Amino acid sequence: MDSIVPQLLLCWVVIFTVINLTFGLSQKIRNAGIVDVLWGFSFCAVANFFALTGEGDETRRIFLAVATSLWSGRLGIYLLMRWKALHPIEDKRYAELRQKWGANANL
Repeated sequence: MDSIVPQLLLCWVVIFTVINLTFGLSQKIRNAGIVDVLWGFSFCAVANFFALTGEGDETRRIFLAVATSLWSGRLGIYLLMRWKALHPIEDKRYAELRQKWGANANL
């Protein structure tokens, strides 16, 4: 059985990079809700990556990838629709945090 560590590290690096780039975009457009959208869809990417590269019963891997993709897709679409409906106004939770944290809001 091969180690799962390289797969986990690759997923972590890719998701970390994508989320941080999206966070940078959210700072530029002053709307942190876009990070939620990518977070929702990221589960689909990870599930499909492990379905394609993982070990174990192929049917089980495919079933779990499909189930996770359906859930992640529904969540991502919901968050995207909510974000688009509010944009350019930021979700009140993030606006309150930005106001409360002031100059430290980028941390």
